[in-house]
Amino acid sequence: MRRTAPAVTIRTVRANDGLYLHFHAARPGCADLRITLDDETVLRAARTDLDQRLTALKDELSGMEVTDADAAEVYRRFWQIGNRQLFLIFHRRVAAELTRWWRSALPAARNPRFVPMIECVGELGAMLPIEYLPLLDPRPADVRTRADLVRACRNVVGFTAMVRRSFGNLPVPQNITLRATEHGRLPVRFFQHDGLPGARLELKWFTTAAEQHAQVTTFPTAETDGPTLADQISAPCPAAGGTPDALQHFACHCYTSADRPMANEIELSGGGRTVRVTLDDLITTAAGHFGRDDTPAEMPLVMMNACGASRLAAGSALSFPWFFLRNDNRGFVGSEIEIPDDVAAEFSTALYTRFILLRESLGEAVHHARNHLLDRYANPLGISYSTYADPDLRVGPHPRSDQ
Repeated sequence: MRRTAPAVTIRTVRANDGLYLHFHAARPGCADLRITLDDETVLRAARTDLDQRLTALKDELSGMEVTDADAAEVYRRFWQIGNRQLFLIFHRRVAAELTRWWRSALPAARNPRFVPMIECVGELGAMLPIEYLPLLDPRPADVRTRADLVRACRNVVGFTAMVRRSFGNLPVPQNITLRATEHGRLPVRFFQHDGLPGARLELKWFTTAAEQHAQVTTFPTAETDGPTLADQISAPCPAAGGTPDALQHFACHCYTSADRPMANEIELSGGGRTVRVTLDDLITTAAGHFGRDDTPAEMPLVMMNACGASRLAAGSALSFPWFFLRNDNRGFVGSEIEIPDDVAAEFSTALYTRFILLRESLGEAVHHARNHLLDRYANPLGISYSTYADPDLRVGPHPRSDQ
């Protein structure tokens, strides 16, 4: 299967003279751009500000759907996110130069049928938050209605492009096909918190709309015997002879701490019992599986539809994305902030409709889910989902293709 060639490649490079960003466009005639950063602390400061501003945006929303009356204030907060990132990371003159370069590199970026691939290469803890930058037009728009809001939001990269991240120290696995069963169904482990209405909606979707496309196993249940949560993450193998998990979906509570990332915690509930596990617990269990033969050659993709699951602490790379990439998982998709339950369910079902039912690539599916929330509800929170996976990743052959 052919990989999508990046239209723009952004490299974060450490050199003797400091840290710099190198921008390269595939478009002929567009010269490379090099931007030297003050130091690494600017990315940390930008990361902290991003968390705060995304949370303020989320708190401004009274429900999933943004009305005309709320559109101006929602847009004001959304506009602040990207423009503050530009100001914190770049000087004013440099930011203006970058926006001019971006429009030259991607002249068709406003065309909804043209979804370019942006590749970011660097370290997990020093990655440019490219999705949030309003590189098509950083000027504030005159927003009076939700339709104005939708148009203005498309000035940011995350609503107009797919992003591929490559980490030198945490390489993303190269096989871009998730293995389905012999009947073409994707093996899914559904880690649930059954007290969340959104989690129940997601499970219902998997067992109805996706019934012929996904083979779902839930955890926890009333059964207390069997592998623990940490064991299932470290060695995602079913009973002998079955197909290993290809997707592990978390619809649960997630507690994150910028000060104590090792205490970041997942909370599940099902079958009348509650299960909690910390990042520290996961590391200990994963280390215990080194050298054992219970780990499949290809680890599953992880979708953590839980609050703050993909947040990176400003002073540390320790986080759930870091753990799952170090665990050799096929990738990680998760929200940066606490996402309202109904929004989380709507995002995931929109994503999986494209990824599992229609067998589109993960990058296309994430791009669609973000824009689905924006187009249907004028809700920009889809931008807060980060993807640490190869956007070309796909589910194996559709069931009908074997008949």
